[in-house]
Amino acid sequence: MKTLNQLINDYSRHLQEDNIQIAYKGILDFIGSLRSDFINKYPDDGIGNIYQGYMDMSYFPVSPKLLKEKGLKIAVVYLHEKGAFEVWLSARNREILRKYKAILENKGTDHINLFHDESNEDAAIE
Repeated sequence: MKTLNQLINDYSRHLQEDNIQIAYKGILDFIGSLRSDFINKYPDDGIGNIYQGYMDMSYFPVSPKLLKEKGLKIAVVYLHEKGAFEVWLSARNREILRKYKAILENKGTDHINLFHDESNEDAAIE
């Protein structure tokens, strides 16, 4: 396993050799544009700020009144490693999230195909 110094050296070398910074800026610019579109199209919904993340995920929350009243929100998430966007049903805190995960698991959702990655602690469904 590499030491932290070795990892930092690798990181610095990749930033010098590759176009990582350009790609990262492009991703965040696109997320910013998407967020602006949401603000323009859904002015009554609470559209939160962009969380840039640690190059794992970047997202912004969307909180329509009905969800916000329940402590829920929709997260528009870009997963850097996957190179893909996902939309998650998330919550203000883990307690509320656990409550709604249980509701979704126990309700008769046989006619609706819901997906939840058990390793994702930040979403009730993705």
